[in-house]
Amino acid sequence: MEEIPQMTGGGRRVREFLLENGLLYGAGLAVLVCLKIHFSRAGADDLQWMLLPLARLVQWTTGIPFERELHGGFISLSRGIVIAPSCSGVNFLILTFAVLFFSFVHRIGPLRSKALWLLLSGVFAFCLTLAVNTLRIACSVSLFEWDIYGDVVTPGRVHRLAGTVLYLAALLAAFRAARRLVRPPLFPGWKDSGRDASGKAPAGVLSPVLWYLGVTVGIPLLGLSGAGRAEGLGEHAATVAAVCAAVLLPALFRRGVPAGGRGGKEFMTSGPGGDSIRPDTGGGSPFPP
Repeated sequence: MEEIPQMTGGGRRVREFLLENGLLYGAGLAVLVCLKIHFSRAGADDLQWMLLPLARLVQWTTGIPFERELHGGFISLSRGIVIAPSCSGVNFLILTFAVLFFSFVHRIGPLRSKALWLLLSGVFAFCLTLAVNTLRIACSVSLFEWDIYGDVVTPGRVHRLAGTVLYLAALLAAFRAARRLVRPPLFPGWKDSGRDASGKAPAGVLSPVLWYLGVTVGIPLLGLSGAGRAEGLGEHAATVAAVCAAVLLPALFRRGVPAGGRGGKEFMTSGPGGDSIRPDTGGGSPFPP
């Protein structure tokens, strides 16, 4: 009888990984697809679950009164401001949920803890989207009144830059907060990848930045989103890329700073067996786990 070949170590690990996380990955993907389909077909009346609390928060923070406009969102007649479906922030909600859930679910222990993280990722993404979008609209109202505009510095470009900075900063903060939350005692069975402690990647920066670039630039450029046909996509992509680079480069520079300090030589001594030992600088890793 022909002997059945044994599964290799790598194949076994993949199979175990899929058995442990496949169900939750599928559930998370289903949430993303449903949200995206809903947003692509929804009008202002269908997005009241996001537009109504957003309008109330903007009104509370700025003091500008908003009234509901039938089939059109919320409008401030005194200031000429409209909170329309495009301002709802659902795309940022989808992105935030994806970053929070898929970045950590495979490192959480039991199935019930993974299911809890699915729920919490949705709640956190919703609350963060409301908070950041409120701040973005309030800043846009203030920036529009500045006397800085001309042929190069236009309201549209300032609006785009401010939104990109706020969204990316919020995503980075949410990622770092989540990385601390999903550990014991709230989430037992945490599996550390080891990268945070080793410093091989700028922990807390690289993953959310790549997510942001992929969703806001990569997908439209591939034509997988309606935004891919919009005018000004090149300028949008350049703005997002510049902001992401401004975040990544300092993190990568910190990663490459020698232990002896900026511009100094790294002092190393020889330990038992000839191993190189770096002296303790007292500051620890610049990227805490």
